[in-house]
Formats: sequence, C-alpha cells, structure tokens
Amino acid sequence: TRSGCPRIDKLAELQRGLKRRARTMVPESRGQDRWDSSTKIKGSRRRRIKGDANAPPEPPPSGYVTFVGQMTCKIRHDRPNERHSQVKVIGEISSLWKSGLSKAERERYDQFATEAQTEY
Repeated sequence: TRSGCPRIDKLAELQRGLKRRARTMVPESRGQDRWDSSTKIKGSRRRRIKGDANAPPEPPPSGYVTFVGQMTCKIRHDRPNERHSQVKVIGEISSLWKSGLSKAERERYDQFATEAQTEY
C-alpha cells in the first residue's frame, strides 16, 4: 500500500525486504548457535556462548584488574539502594588504588597476579 509520502513508502519497502530476507534465512545462519539457549524465555537473559572452544585460554588478570573486580562487587553490595554507575565506581576505585592503598596491600594483589601468570 502506498501512503503518498515517499519517505514512509521507502521505509515500508525496506521493512518488507528485511522481512522477506529473514524468512528465507536458514536458522543456522541466523546465529542461534551463538546463544546458550535457543528459545527466548520471558524474563530471562540469553547469554552469548564463548567463541572458539579450541582457542587458548585468556591470560590471567593483572593485580589492578583483580582489585577492581573485588572492589566493584564490594561497592555494589555496600550500596544496595544507590543507582550503580560503573564510570563513577571505577573512578573511585582507581583513586583508591593510586593513593588509598598501602604498598603492602598493593603488593599482595600484584603477587597474586604474578603467581597466576606463572601458572598460566
């Protein structure tokens, strides 16, 4: 059906073309194998499957990354009623890492990362 407006008609034509293309696609090529569950369940979140099973494992995180992960969890747990802003939290954590952490505490995280790296 034509609406008389060229922009609306063009959009409708593009939409019809996309629907036609989606109908002709084989389900395997749609990428269903990339998700952990093939059907979407209401209220749940589908997660992507990791890439290649034969790929080498990722290297272990550095001491700073380990510290950030632990502190992020702690801050979220300590502030359940606050809206979580990852940017603000990372800013707080990085300033804590730079100036608020003693040398001994920082060395503990770095030692943990060094041990994980040797195991890797």
